[in-house]
Amino acid sequence: MAASNLKHAIAACLLFAATMAWADQAPLKTNGAFTIEVKASAAEQFAYASRITAESTDPSERHLRVLQSVAALEVIPKRWSADRDMTLRAYREMVARLSGSNLHGNAIKICDKAIAFAGKSPEAKVFLASKGRSLMWLNRQDEARTAFDAATTGDFNKLADFDKNAVLIDATLFYEQAKKFDVAAKHARSRAKVTSSELGRAEALRKALELSMKANDKASAIADLASLSHAALNARMRSLTPDEQEVLARIDASIAEYRKKLGV
Repeated sequence: MAASNLKHAIAACLLFAATMAWADQAPLKTNGAFTIEVKASAAEQFAYASRITAESTDPSERHLRVLQSVAALEVIPKRWSADRDMTLRAYREMVARLSGSNLHGNAIKICDKAIAFAGKSPEAKVFLASKGRSLMWLNRQDEARTAFDAATTGDFNKLADFDKNAVLIDATLFYEQAKKFDVAAKHARSRAKVTSSELGRAEALRKALELSMKANDKASAIADLASLSHAALNARMRSLTPDEQEVLARIDASIAEYRKKLGV
């Protein structure tokens, strides 16, 4: 059978989602069967799947389009698993599309497949954190904690800074929601070390300061305030866009507020 433009039906019902219903409307569609094209290479398949957009005013239709694009992406690990980079890229895109559409049950299943594929490599940490985020939104807090603990330990430091930043954003949110403010503050501080800009560093430190205050940890809050003030000063050393200036103004207001609260 020719690989290029081969068409076959893929049952998206293999992807299970938590049933979602909104008031005064029918339950959203979370499965279906689609005709999916199979291209000649993993790169072509990814490009094809990327063209399947979720533009629709109907929530159920948007979900079906997401499921269709994920079904197209799933062809990549099935046919081109030897292409490790493209397979991991496909898994990342699947998880992003599903979790972005609140199809967290589906996202968890894809994360499990990606974790199995990544094995003991550091890339597994990215999918562990994504799984933790979806578990959190499904209120499966103990499982989410296990996922985030695994995502932020071991070979975590071997990840690229971009991936570390993404994992730490999710971990910070989870531990803040769990009211583990000291742990959340620690992750926010770690994120400040891997962000790509001084303004990003300042925003991460602002969050760390906020969390230290919630944890009633004055010593850490004072240290966070000093680090934040230094990062904000460095951020001013380059030309800022109007949006960046607005962010910096909010950070400056936070610095002034916390100086009063801490008496420093």
